[in-house]
Amino acid sequence: MGAAGERPPKGTRAAAGGGPPSAAGPSRTRLPLLHGLSRVAPDWVVLASVRALARLLRWAYAWRANPLRQAAVDLAAVAAGRSIALDPRATYHRFLDNGCATLAAYLDLQRRGLDAALARVELSDAQAL
Repeated sequence: MGAAGERPPKGTRAAAGGGPPSAAGPSRTRLPLLHGLSRVAPDWVVLASVRALARLLRWAYAWRANPLRQAAVDLAAVAAGRSIALDPRATYHRFLDNGCATLAAYLDLQRRGLDAALARVELSDAQAL
């Protein structure tokens, strides 16, 4: 861990054996409104609110200081170092699309069970167990 009294950098506490920062779990600490909404509202309301947020974030791509945009640009720079061409804008939009699809799968899992959620998941043969 380093010198006595030093703490590991942020994000490594759980990997160093310190455990999660909250026993409540990520759905309750990081997305309380979405978690609460998913328990009481119909799926279409939850999905519509997340899609509206994703639409707003798509427009926010024009803002150069957008941290998510900067992450997509940085990812494209890393890929370019490995001779892989990535379009930062396409990566940014793909991330938002994946977020909406993940929420839809989560709602299926929560409301309809594992079989409904698995129907939305696409795995290659190498990824399947």
